Amino acid sequence: SARLLAKRILEHGYEVVLVSLDQRHLETARAMDLALVEADATLTETWDALEPETIRAVAVLLPEDKHNLEVSRIVREVVGIERVVSRAHDAAHTSLFVEMGVQMINPTMSPIVELEYLLLFPTVTSLMTDLDDQHDIIELRLSCPELTGKPLRDLDLPEEAMIVLIRRDGDIVYPRGHTRLQMGDRLTLMGPLEAVQELARRCK
Repeated sequence: SARLLAKRILEHGYEVVLVSLDQRHLETARAMDLALVEADATLTETWDALEPETIRAVAVLLPEDKHNLEVSRIVREVVGIERVVSRAHDAAHTSLFVEMGVQMINPTMSPIVELEYLLLFPTVTSLMTDLDDQHDIIELRLSCPELTGKPLRDLDLPEEAMIVLIRRDGDIVYPRGHTRLQMGDRLTLMGPLEAVQELARRCK
């Protein structure tokens, strides 16, 4: 949901602004004390008023593809915001988004988690977008003490399975060979399906 995505982006220390005419969304934004703009996202003047040069990225999450396409077109081609992400409700429409440079969610993972990474971590995203049915990417909380306290380079991890991101106490840790995992870390795992599943079993 937009509410969960907003919460996760806020945890990274970024400001979130909701643009919507849907009263349910506006009520949610008020309850979360989010900045909100009660306006039509399909109008260029709505985005001009938001000072687009200050906007890092936009997630377009409307219930119909035709509206997602229209807003994405305006934001990218008219307003000039480069990082725009969305999701096609009908897979047949995916190419229409891709052709205009919109980054699309990979259906093999949690949409909220991927939206978060699409918005904030494009270098990781470039790997996600090419995943097929034989690969996986998941997020889980580390609860196995045998993987803690040692440098990653010394852990006997499944071949080709990668820990690509660590979320720890609200901070982001980019894993390196010397990085040591801690209990409670939220790990993003990626790689061949069987290798990721084996690593996930060891982390739990």
